[in-house]
Amino acid sequence: MKPTVTFINDVLFDNSMFTNAEVAHVQTVNHPTLGATWVRTSEVLNKFEDGSFETVNHIYTPYKDSV
Repeated sequence: MKPTVTFINDVLFDNSMFTNAEVAHVQTVNHPTLGATWVRTSEVLNKFEDGSFETVNHIYTPYKDSV
């Protein structure tokens, strides 16, 4: 099972960096290696209706404010 990473703010999906591959730029709050920082992900494999997405290495989910 892939680790889940929570992100805040908007996702920037980018397909200009690599041929035939899309990556994402996100602000993470709990990346297992990098912690709370801006991350360029590995290749995005799937995007889901709730705003989450899957990459080669992780599942990224938007932070849900409880307000």
